[in-house]
Amino acid sequence: MNKNTIELKRLIKKLFKSRRYFSEQYYIENYVNYDEKDLSNFFQTFLGHIKRTSTPIDVIDKYLNFLYCSDEFLKSEEVRVNNIYCTEFDDNFNKKMREVSKAISERLEEDID
Repeated sequence: MNKNTIELKRLIKKLFKSRRYFSEQYYIENYVNYDEKDLSNFFQTFLGHIKRTSTPIDVIDKYLNFLYCSDEFLKSEEVRVNNIYCTEFDDNFNKKMREVSKAISERLEEDID
């Protein structure tokens, strides 16, 4: 099971009444015409998605994105964590930080003299 699925399960358990409630909210938000049978069928599909290890990551990400935009999440103290590593960003950031540090040091030396 991937980390996004684990995170999805954890947040649903913490923020929503149940998996059924979450799946109903997701379905209602994303589909125009529905009835009780549609909600029930989607709930079974949703359960399959979060139980299988073969569920594509983009499917889980759609659920997570919905959850991150939900009122329940926005009112909570949870923080959305994105770990994005980009070498170019890191190198540029480090270069700028060195420049800032050098400028501060030079300014301090001027103030001392």
